[in-house]
Amino acid sequence: MYSPETTIVAYFDDIEDVRLDRNKKHLLVDILVLAICGVICGANGPTEIVSVAKGKYEWFRTFLALPNGIPSHDTIGRVLARIRPGVLESRFLAWVQATFSDLPAQQIAIDGKVSRRSADATFDMPALQMISAWAVESGIVLGQMAVAPESNEITALPLLLETIDVEACDITADAFHCVSPPYFLGDADSFTCMRSTMMDAQPA
Repeated sequence: MYSPETTIVAYFDDIEDVRLDRNKKHLLVDILVLAICGVICGANGPTEIVSVAKGKYEWFRTFLALPNGIPSHDTIGRVLARIRPGVLESRFLAWVQATFSDLPAQQIAIDGKVSRRSADATFDMPALQMISAWAVESGIVLGQMAVAPESNEITALPLLLETIDVEACDITADAFHCVSPPYFLGDADSFTCMRSTMMDAQPA
C-alpha cells in the first residue's frame, strides 16, 4: 500500500506551473506539498508553513526533491496566490478519499470558521468564511468549502456533504443548521445539532 506522503506527490504533481522558467528555484509540487502538510499541522499562513517545513526538513527530503532547500515564506505566498483554489481543493479531496478510503464509519463534525486577517477593506472584500467536515475519530479534514460572501453555512453545507462519503456516519453541526430539514444527508445514520452558549459553559 502506498504511503500518504507518496500519494500526495502523485495527486499534486501535474498542476500547471505558470511561473517563468528563469525564476524557478523550487519545484511547484514541493511548494504545494509543504503548504498542505503545514496547514494540516496547524500552520496559519506562509511564515508558519516554513516553520513546519524546517522542523520536518529531513522527513520531507525522503519524498520531495527540494533542490534548493525550503522556499521562503514570500515564495510560498506568491505561488499559492497564483493557484486556483478550486484546483487545490479538488486535488486535496481526491487525495484524502483515495488515501484514507478504508476509514470506518464515524462521527463527522461540521464546523465553520472565519479566516483571520482575510478581509480587505481597500477592495471591499469581506473575511473568508470556511465550512469544514472533520472526521472526529481519525482527526482529518474530509472536506472544506468556502462560503459565498452573499450566502451562509446553511446553504454551503449540502454542497460540502456532496463531496464526501457520509454512509453510516453520525453528523453533528451547530444548532442553526436545524432551521431547515436535513434533506441532503443521503445514507448518513444521524444528524445532530449542538447548542453551546457562554451561559451553558459557565459553572452552576
